[in-house]
Amino acid sequence: MDLADIRTKIRICKHLGLTPFFIVRMFPKSYFDFVQKEGGITLILEHQLYPHGQHSFAREVKQKLQLPVDSPPEIYDSTLQRLLRAVARLRRNAEPHP
Repeated sequence: MDLADIRTKIRICKHLGLTPFFIVRMFPKSYFDFVQKEGGITLILEHQLYPHGQHSFAREVKQKLQLPVDSPPEIYDSTLQRLLRAVARLRRNAEPHP
């Protein structure tokens, strides 16, 4: 995804009154910083996730393409904690400062 796509998606989110939220496997720091500056959240995951129940497909992708993929039954607590910290940071930044 290039920066022009990210800008477009952020404009769409703002128009709809949504918080931009990007879940990615890789993202340049400059993109991460840009999304945060625009009031959004970026969650970087080590693995590309497929829906639970798609284990065979994920295994095939992993074997054939040598990509870090998974099809977990649930999102790990550590991932949820990172998301909650990002949301808390977003809220702190959105609060008016005296």
